[in-house]
Amino acid sequence: MILDRGVRVSLFYGDADYICNWFGGQAISLALNYTHSAEFAAAGYQPFVYAGVEYGEVRQHGNFSFLRVYEAGHEVPYYQPQAALALFNRSINLVNMADGTEVITSDLSSSGSANATHTASAPALPPTSSAGHAAWSSSLVLSYSSLDVEVPPPTATPYAERFRA
Repeated sequence: MILDRGVRVSLFYGDADYICNWFGGQAISLALNYTHSAEFAAAGYQPFVYAGVEYGEVRQHGNFSFLRVYEAGHEVPYYQPQAALALFNRSINLVNMADGTEVITSDLSSSGSANATHTASAPALPPTSSAGHAAWSSSLVLSYSSLDVEVPPPTATPYAERFRA
C-alpha cells in the first residue's frame, strides 16, 4: 500500500458537505488496512489551527491524516481558502497537520478525543445579488494577502530528497 511506502496521504472533508460527507470519509480512514491501521485508529482528534484560528479537527498517525474542516461544503478551498492552503502546505512539506510545527515521523500521533464532536450551524451562502456578490468576492480576494503567515516547516531536507531511496 502507498502508506507503507512512506507517501503522505491526507484525507480532508468539509463538515457541511452532504454529498461526500465527513462521516463517510472518517469511516474510510478507519477501514484502511495498512501497517499502522491500529495506531491510526487509536489516535485522537486535535484542533487543526492556522494563524491562531481553529479550522477543524484532525486525526493523524505518521504519514496519514484525516481532517474534518469546519463550515466547509463540497469544495473546501471555496469555503475555507486559508485552511485549504494550510493543509496543502503541511501535506507537501511533511509536517504534522494539526499545527505544522513538527516534521512527521513514523510514530507521530495526534492526541485528544476519540471522536470528532464539534457542532456548528451551516455555513452562510454567498450573496445572490450582483452587488453583494461583487463585494463578497472582493473581500475574499483581499483575504488572500494574509494566507502565507505560517512559519516554514522545521526541516532542512529538500522535498525531492525525502523520497530518494
